[in-house]
Amino acid sequence: MVLPADLWDDWLDPGITAGQEFIDAASQEASSVVQSLQFYEVGLLDENSPAMLRPVDSA
Repeated sequence: MVLPADLWDDWLDPGITAGQEFIDAASQEASSVVQSLQFYEVGLLDENSPAMLRPVDSA
């Protein structure tokens, strides 16, 4: 589950016994975080190129 930082404590708190409403709200908040994720190509561990740090084109 990808969550904004302000929900981490609530999500991980075993004392909170929230129901489906909390899960639905957390899922909705997660969608904005997912939109901001960046993906990177990776290669073999023995490859060491600056090109491996460029974001992947989302085309």
